[in-house]
Amino acid sequence: MSFNRPHYLEPVLKALSEQVDCRISKRPIFLFQDGAVNLISRKTHADQKDIDVCVDIFRHYLPHGMVFKSDENLGVALNFERAEDHIFNELGADAAIFFEDDLLVSPFYVHSLEQLLEIARADDRIGYVAVYGHHKTSLRSQRENPNKFILLEHNWGFGLTKRQWFRNNTYVGPYLDLVRQYDYRSRDANRIHELFATWGLGCPGDSQDVAKTLACCLTGAVKLNIQACLGKYIGAAGLHMKQDSYERLGYEATEIFAGP
Repeated sequence: MSFNRPHYLEPVLKALSEQVDCRISKRPIFLFQDGAVNLISRKTHADQKDIDVCVDIFRHYLPHGMVFKSDENLGVALNFERAEDHIFNELGADAAIFFEDDLLVSPFYVHSLEQLLEIARADDRIGYVAVYGHHKTSLRSQRENPNKFILLEHNWGFGLTKRQWFRNNTYVGPYLDLVRQYDYRSRDANRIHELFATWGLGCPGDSQDVAKTLACCLTGAVKLNIQACLGKYIGAAGLHMKQDSYERLGYEATEIFAGP
């Protein structure tokens, strides 16, 4: 999933191209590249040059991959929607791994995440899975019990089954129908709050990640992460993060686990 941050995307794609024990060069890989101009607000949210560079970087590091380039700015939620629809509906995959442009991963990330995806395939109590750990976990604690399950907070570098995606759509579908009426950056938070209230829930936020997490709660599915940190969040400047918050939250100090 990509938009307008080639300086983040390049190290992420380089790391993905160097994954071990997962036959990365033999896998179907797709870039869902968002566009610059939103047709609802008529606002330009990116420099076309940055978008073009993102596509070039993808083709350099993952030349066997396929590019889905949007002619308009969809926003995060609808760009994810078209990716998930292509993977689960058009291709009929039973599971997939999704990356954005701001999670730098260890060489063992995909290999390790597949272990959790296999568990998720076999256990319908599991929704999303990831292996980037919690950024404040010391390397000593990671080494003591790297495989320990912890709850997954952010949907970063995650694996998802078609089963859970289909179940979530009961709730995520109405959220997306509401969101598509707006430029995602100017979505109507009050209407989203009202929608969540009809689910019997409060409103910890109004992003697509929040909607999908609430959908997991409502379908009885846990989101799993592990104790070992196999990824580092690098998105210090973006839609939901600023440099001062990034520094205050301590993401830069993440200690990466060295093995699978």
